[in-house]
Parts: sequence; C-alpha cells; structure tokens
Amino acid sequence: MTIFDGTFDEPTEKYPDKIFTEVTKDFSTLTEGLAELSLLEVSGVERVTVSVLRSKRFRFKVILRSTYLSGYSFVVLEFGYDISVFPVSIAIEEGIYDELEIGMPLDDNFEPSYIAVDCKTETEFEQKLKVIFATSRFKKTVGGVMKIARIKQEEDIARIKREENTDFI
Repeated sequence: MTIFDGTFDEPTEKYPDKIFTEVTKDFSTLTEGLAELSLLEVSGVERVTVSVLRSKRFRFKVILRSTYLSGYSFVVLEFGYDISVFPVSIAIEEGIYDELEIGMPLDDNFEPSYIAVDCKTETEFEQKLKVIFATSRFKKTVGGVMKIARIKQEEDIARIKREENTDFI
C-alpha cells in the first residue's frame, strides 16, 4: 500500500534565470561588446548577507560590467525564487526604482539601496525586466560604461600596434 497517488504538481513555467538569459542574450552585441550583463548565482557566505531576498532559495545578481573596465561593476538588480518557481521577487537598485514608482508597489520589508517587487508569472517577469532596462538610469549607466570602455579599447589597440611595430624593428 502507498499513500501517494502518483500525481505531483510540477511547475510548467521556465526558470526565471533561463528567462533572463533568453531576454538579454543580445545585450553584448547591442553594446558592441563594450558592456555585458552577467548573471551570478548568489551562494555561500553572500547568501546570509542582509537582503530583501534572503528568504529565497534560489538567488541571482545581474551585474553590468566591461572587460575594458577592470574593477567596475554595477549591480542592476537581484532576483530570487523558491522551489515553486513563481512568484519571483526582484530587488531593484534604488536609482532605477525611483523611475518606476507607478505600477511597482514597494515591499514592506525593503532595505535602503534595493527595493523588491514580485512577479507572479513569466510574462510579468519579462515585462518588469523590459521596464527596468528601459530606464534612463540604466541606459545612462550603460552609455557611460560604453564610452569609457571604447576609449580603453582604443588605447589597448594602439598599445598592441605599437608592440607589434617594435617587434619587427
């Protein structure tokens, strides 16, 4: 005799990290390789740091960086979810959130620099990401990274050319 009927409610939704990867796959191409969005799983000691998403089992950080700007990174947002997959919670950088007040209510337990919102469906998660990445704060930050990275890239190319020319002398 078994107490199980053999039916379990396996979620049909895509994992939020998979959705994020799909909707941002062209970012590096659109920035001419000067900027990238990295998706890092939050693990280890970092999991116990103060965060509005501390209770979420699966947590990820979205970080803007450039290979030409060593040491620079900008945490755009964090998101997290539990074993049921949805809802997914997004902790948004405060400067970005300031532009998004309408339609994104504050979580009662927020910390000063990141403000959390919940997305109940895949579609809602995708829409929130689209709105976040359309903010002027995000676009200006990416533009600044691209401008500085382009200068660094040109300096690297010039340095390599100089080194190549001195090798043949």
